[in-house]
Amino acid sequence: YRIAIYYESLNNYGESIIYYERASNLYKELGEIDKVAKIQNLIGDNYYFLNKEEKAIEYYFKSLTIYKSTNNQEGVAFNFIDIGNLYYEHGNYDFAKRYFEDALTIYIELNDKSGIAVCYTNIGNVISDLGMNLEGIDYFFRSIEIEEQLEDFEGIGANYNNIGDCYLNVEQFSNAESYLMKALKIAERIDDEDLMAIVYLNLSNLKNKVHKYHEVINY
Repeated sequence: YRIAIYYESLNNYGESIIYYERASNLYKELGEIDKVAKIQNLIGDNYYFLNKEEKAIEYYFKSLTIYKSTNNQEGVAFNFIDIGNLYYEHGNYDFAKRYFEDALTIYIELNDKSGIAVCYTNIGNVISDLGMNLEGIDYFFRSIEIEEQLEDFEGIGANYNNIGDCYLNVEQFSNAESYLMKALKIAERIDDEDLMAIVYLNLSNLKNKVHKYHEVINY
């Protein structure tokens, strides 16, 4: 198991899968079913990193089936999110939304605030990508409300960016810039370069729409 984690940290996902499979077989012999379920999910992640989505979803469902059999609701929920993410990335928004909502129901029952916040963000992404930007913003704010309690600044910054993007889509440029700058300020404070890059791209798109081309180039 630890060798698998090592190879995964090196982005050597093929080797990682081999050792996860070996660990899974041994844990199965030992009767440690929850560990088998966890590893099936991790194998799914590694196939996802290899862009083998069909294999990824196969292992997510294997993990899901085991967690359901042991009534491990937390395990069921995070597999729902992983499956929803795969459907979302392939533009199958109805299925994605269904799995995110199923995960949300479980996290509410478990009073898992972090899980609830993630689900609100994911549902917001789906809804806004379906063109319902203002409805999406409502979910992003719900997520932020929880993330502020948890002091999850990365999540808050990402959701401010999402809100800015939604306002950009409905051409409310002043609101868009306000929230993108909030996102950028947080990204800089926590040194999140991935988020900075995304915000810069959204700001360049914004400035392009208002014909401020020197600022477009700058961002």
